[in-house]
Amino acid sequence: MMPNVTRGGRMAGLVMYLAGPGRANEHTNPQLIAGHDMVTFAVEPGRALSADDALDIANILDFSRKQHGTRVLVSEREFDEARGEYVTTGKKDAHVWHASLSLKAEEGELAREKWAEVAHDFVEKMGFIDPEGVKTSRWAAIHHGASKNGNDHIHIAVQLVREDGTKADVRHDFKRAQRVSNEIEKKHGLTVLASREHGYGISGDKPAELARAQDRDSGMTERAELRRRARTCLATASSQGEYIRHLQDLGVHVQPRFAKGDRNTIAGYRLAFPSASKDQGGDGRQIWYSPSKLDRSLAWPRIEERYGDAGRAEAVDLMHQIREKTVSQPVEAKEVHRFSAESYEKLISGKVGPDTMANIYARLSISMEKNSHGPLVRLSDDFSRVAWSMRGHQLPDEVLYRQRGGHHTSAQHASHQPAQGRNGGAGQLGQQWLMATQVGRRGPVKDWVSLLAQANRIARIVTETNLTRERAQLAGTLHSTLDVAEVLCRERAPRTENTVTPEKRAAQRAAQRVEELRGLMKQREAQDYAEVQDAKTKSLESHAVVSTARGELKAAKQAAVQAADRYEGLVSGVRKELGSEVVEDARRGRDADVKVFDAGLLSRGRVTQESDAIRRELASRWDVPVGERVKPQKQRSSNPFTSSTSEVDRLWSRWTDAVVDKHAPQRLDTPEIREAQAARDEAAEHRDQALAQVDEAKQASRQAEHRAEMLEQRHLRTSPSTYLTRAEESELARIEGRRDPSQYHSPEAARGPIVSPGKDRDSGYER
Repeated sequence: MMPNVTRGGRMAGLVMYLAGPGRANEHTNPQLIAGHDMVTFAVEPGRALSADDALDIANILDFSRKQHGTRVLVSEREFDEARGEYVTTGKKDAHVWHASLSLKAEEGELAREKWAEVAHDFVEKMGFIDPEGVKTSRWAAIHHGASKNGNDHIHIAVQLVREDGTKADVRHDFKRAQRVSNEIEKKHGLTVLASREHGYGISGDKPAELARAQDRDSGMTERAELRRRARTCLATASSQGEYIRHLQDLGVHVQPRFAKGDRNTIAGYRLAFPSASKDQGGDGRQIWYSPSKLDRSLAWPRIEERYGDAGRAEAVDLMHQIREKTVSQPVEAKEVHRFSAESYEKLISGKVGPDTMANIYARLSISMEKNSHGPLVRLSDDFSRVAWSMRGHQLPDEVLYRQRGGHHTSAQHASHQPAQGRNGGAGQLGQQWLMATQVGRRGPVKDWVSLLAQANRIARIVTETNLTRERAQLAGTLHSTLDVAEVLCRERAPRTENTVTPEKRAAQRAAQRVEELRGLMKQREAQDYAEVQDAKTKSLESHAVVSTARGELKAAKQAAVQAADRYEGLVSGVRKELGSEVVEDARRGRDADVKVFDAGLLSRGRVTQESDAIRRELASRWDVPVGERVKPQKQRSSNPFTSSTSEVDRLWSRWTDAVVDKHAPQRLDTPEIREAQAARDEAAEHRDQALAQVDEAKQASRQAEHRAEMLEQRHLRTSPSTYLTRAEESELARIEGRRDPSQYHSPEAARGPIVSPGKDRDSGYER
């Protein structure tokens, strides 16, 4: 079981991806199989996950982080060429811990219940589960079909902010994941990885590196290609200085690191490819690799052990020139050197160990596999693993000399060929090959094919004589890869021209053209299908955007209501306080007017004077005139609501309101009320913006959903043949001997419209 650990800062993005179709539509029937109690309570394990389920899982996993506000950060680092080391450029969120656990394809599929046990054991042994529950990290395990390579696997997402707001311990998590995987393999009866058990693994490609290779439309990652080129230079160089120069000749940038306080001692080095701009199909970044992380045999101490003091001064001088930029870094590969005399002699004589075989196969791959990685690269990696797995064992000095004693390789058994006799060993074969080359009877193609055949013979015997008993699992892998390499050797062997007749050559060209057309048809169909899947992914993402926008709108509405309530409360308080002061004065005026109304003829003059005085005083104090006094009627009404006293009350009530309206704005002009009013207006504006964003997100979601549905319908009703132009269909029909191209594709009426009226209808795929 192989674990792959990564870190990130978007829990929702990770879970949505795991519940989605995947980059290559490999996510079939995604389902939750295990997780934290809150996760399994909200989403039932075992059923297919929807986009809403994925968002629910992400929100539950993110709850503790949002509740406590804890941030988990890691440093962002970039390589500084001037300083020759990595420097920290900032911090980024890394609260999401993601591990994928995958089985080998030959192990088949694991039951869902068994995967659930494996996931729980893995999370528990990694320390994410606290028996008391306080320091537990929330997690979820999701399973969906096999990967592109046929490996059954699960994904585990862990929230690094624990229930109590503290951070989970992820120190040395890569090594711990390997150790825990080894324990789980033994506990559950899974295949124990020999590379981990014996310590001869080679670092695998990271998801980001695979994505970069896919973006460049390349079948190899920078990590794997740097490893191949560095091993190639070990096979072609005879000294430390030559090794550095050959790296540069192969287009590899080298960055040295010297020991502290000693400019004559190389402590290490880094490798990278030249950065490619976006116009050249790259992203403008240059990623540096430590050779010891590519292959431990490439570390600088191992280079010094290999070459001794040979070329040491040249290497130091060249490294200083690179450091001081007096020697320019290469832009592209300009030369691939031939084998060094030492590597050549070892290969021909058979006095070669696994480490040298790894370098020899890398050099053969450069010449025979060119810009692709095939069986020769795999043999190079496998023999590097052999070198490290057998480093505690003493290998024979001349392993091939066992062949002279009558030892038969499996290849000879399969082809019923006798082993070399006493005079037909590998040494004599090497001498014959050398003599033929020196007299010029071989071309460059025959040279490399002969070298590959010799390497395959040596590899087969090394595997059978030393590995079958010691490292059976590795030996089986080597035998399978050698079978493919031997087929490659036979296919690349040059053939005489007179054996190919013109008719046969024409048939080969026709077959090649048919293969090209059918490949073109599949390529276009795959591109169309990828467009459909991309549209579906964008539709799911748009649904997530709508949900997020709705949440923001709800929060904005609540904030607007709270801000409005606070402002209205402050205004109401000010008006209430002002009204209580005015009411006291209004009561004095009202009582004086009532006395005038109730006074008799003898005392009316005196109370009228008192009422006028109070009226003038109140009008002056509040700067608001008082209305005319209500004149007493000769006959009073018995109805209290229509009596003159009620008119007096209404008079002074109107005066009170007028005073409050006049003086309230002055008292409302305070910093606190102005701040509350600004907060109310700002909250209302934010609410309106959130509402507009929801509408915009809904419209975008509808458009994305409509586009995904339209593309899917178009893809379903488009028959494969329509991915060829009319001319290409006719050519394919002619080559295959069909009379009418219509026999190859469905009629237009049945096929449905596949292009808009204004487009060129000669090509079905040009939509």
